[in-house]
Amino acid sequence: GIRLPHVENLLGLSAIQTKNFVESEVHFRRGLALKPDSGLEAYLQYNLASSQYEQDHVDEASKSLRQVSSKSLDATTQLKFHYLKALIYHRLAQDYEACSELLGSSLALSAASTDSNNPLAERYRLLFSNSVREVKSPENLEALYKDFEDHPYADLVLYELGLRAMGR
Repeated sequence: GIRLPHVENLLGLSAIQTKNFVESEVHFRRGLALKPDSGLEAYLQYNLASSQYEQDHVDEASKSLRQVSSKSLDATTQLKFHYLKALIYHRLAQDYEACSELLGSSLALSAASTDSNNPLAERYRLLFSNSVREVKSPENLEALYKDFEDHPYADLVLYELGLRAMGR
């Protein structure tokens, strides 16, 4: 029989828990095909993108993520959305965009999380640290610093600029 979009979403999430990303993608696609309301549709699209990324289908994940309005997601999922978007940028060697995504959304991370040991906060910092090293243009690094100089990660941008000035 036909299942409700909510059920397909839960089955997809269950498949993700067991690292069965092919099966999870099938459930998220079925859920989307059932024309869910816009709120659930955003979660199904995000979950689909996440599942595609885990299968190393980076271009498909990017396309799926572009279908999502992050404002339709709760605060925690919004952070995961921005993190996934930055991961995709990083994988596509668009590291300036990855850094901008992380800087722009990580302020919400600190606001949404009272737990300083939040594992997502650590993953954000690590991805940012890796991405900032890969930004090709010093002008882009300077622009990141200028746009986000009050951000807690701004020191990482300055550090990278300093290393380059010293000839690294």
